[in-house]
Amino acid sequence: MRHLLWIPLVLSLIFLSPLEQSLFAQEKQEDTYSISLIQAAEAGKEIKEIDGRKVLTESYEVKAGDHLWQLLRERGLLQKQNLQDILQVLKRLNSSLANLDLLHPGETITIPLVLSPLKEGKRSVLKKQEPPVPLESLKEADLELYTIRPGDSLIKVIKSRYNLDDSVIHDEYLNLLKKLNPTVEDVHLVVPGQKIRFPIYSPQVVRMPLPSPPPEVAKPEPAGEQPPAELIAQVAGVFREMGADWLGAGQHFIPLNTGGQVTLNADSFPILNLPHGRRVIVDFRGGLPEKMANLITSNWENYRIVRLKTKDGLREAIGKILSVSSYPKVHHGNEELELPGRIPLRIKADWIIKTEEEGPSGMGKYAVLTLMDTASARTPASLKKLLDEMGIRVVEYPPGESIEIAASRPDTLKAGSSSREVVEAVLRLAGMSFSKDSEIPIYQSRKSEFNLLVKADFLLSGEGKERIIDLTGLGPEIVSLLKDHQFEVLSLKEEAGPASMISSLLDFVSIPIDAKSHTFLAAERDGSRNISLTVPGFSFSASDGRRIFVPVSPIPETLHSFLSAKGYRILDIGIP
Repeated sequence: MRHLLWIPLVLSLIFLSPLEQSLFAQEKQEDTYSISLIQAAEAGKEIKEIDGRKVLTESYEVKAGDHLWQLLRERGLLQKQNLQDILQVLKRLNSSLANLDLLHPGETITIPLVLSPLKEGKRSVLKKQEPPVPLESLKEADLELYTIRPGDSLIKVIKSRYNLDDSVIHDEYLNLLKKLNPTVEDVHLVVPGQKIRFPIYSPQVVRMPLPSPPPEVAKPEPAGEQPPAELIAQVAGVFREMGADWLGAGQHFIPLNTGGQVTLNADSFPILNLPHGRRVIVDFRGGLPEKMANLITSNWENYRIVRLKTKDGLREAIGKILSVSSYPKVHHGNEELELPGRIPLRIKADWIIKTEEEGPSGMGKYAVLTLMDTASARTPASLKKLLDEMGIRVVEYPPGESIEIAASRPDTLKAGSSSREVVEAVLRLAGMSFSKDSEIPIYQSRKSEFNLLVKADFLLSGEGKERIIDLTGLGPEIVSLLKDHQFEVLSLKEEAGPASMISSLLDFVSIPIDAKSHTFLAAERDGSRNISLTVPGFSFSASDGRRIFVPVSPIPETLHSFLSAKGYRILDIGIP
């Protein structure tokens, strides 16, 4: 009769949708495991039979940073009354899990989610196979960080989260909690806002002892030898400016291939995560035991340990860290770096770090690091931005306010879009007297029987000379006649471009040109730790004494402002 009562319920489950079946199973799985296992397994889930019992399982691919206790907690299994059975079935399903503390990224494990009731006599056999271990050994299983709220007590919080008897709480759990929270002097006295680490625990948890001794734990540093807070902040600031990730608070967990894990307090042993995967543990006062350091580096190829001495300052700390950073290239001190390009660069700094190899543009990326003193001028922020766009990150530490290179718009002159406009602009800057489209009589008879007039695009008079600037292309015979009549002629029709035309024009009117490379320092300080920019172009003096710079290739607007701050007016000749 009792079996007949189950028939309608089973039939109703069969005709439920998969979603309804799943929801129904979740509500009933604590009390009626057998009913929940009737549902069809979802994607990634499967029903298996272990020792005469049906088990709903899930296949899971382990990811970096996963640990078993976290996976069980996410699935709500740590609070189950049958957690002991779940763990033992887990081991039966995964023969590779000899050590529950060690998961390997990429491996696939089978997690039991729901167990049907065990047949009579089976439970005692399983318990004998793997006896429970003391609560003390569970301290590495998992931790829950909880912030105390008004009205909370430790006993109240523990009972609301874990199924523990009073005897277990007082005899074992509170002792372990005090060890994990040294700031808790009285377990009956906590204050709102206080953060407490609770071991996630259920009295049914069963774990086999680790096959190897537990990893060595860093000993607390002697009084008076704590890492210098100022130096730590300075080193962190430098590498953050360079774009690296600095982990300087909380705990860092490093799993070991042999089982277990190393736990480091990042307040005492900060960790530098570099973009290319290298991790550097910085031991500021030599407090990390040698065996532990060797254990970390032997298990992980991407970890390095840097030990600093008491006398080491910021410069020594940076040098030691960079020596193990695995950047493609690090230039030190007086090593000058030359970088070709549209705007060639010569760089000197305390360190020049090549952070990335050459890409499609043909040039890698660099960080230029300079330790500043208070008297040194800094690179203008807008010029830093320009260099950053070119793949050069300028790091000047400590950071400070940069004086902008130009508070107003750059002093740029537009030469015009045509050759005639360019010539006129240059002549005006040079202070030359001229007339345009002048008709010059070469031959003229007394009786006006014939005459020869030549039209000059520009006619310059002065200093006892008559000079003609030709843009239209006078024939050689006409030019010869003009020269016979003491005219000097400059033909610009065949010039390759406006820059070449201006250079020829200035030479024709006897205005000196500074045609050598124009090189400028990025910051207003000496060149021993500075960036030199070579801007392609030439310059000449205008009639008012100002220097006129003519770029021979396009330059960014930032460089217009930069040159203006250096005392130049830029003649924009519209180079595409």
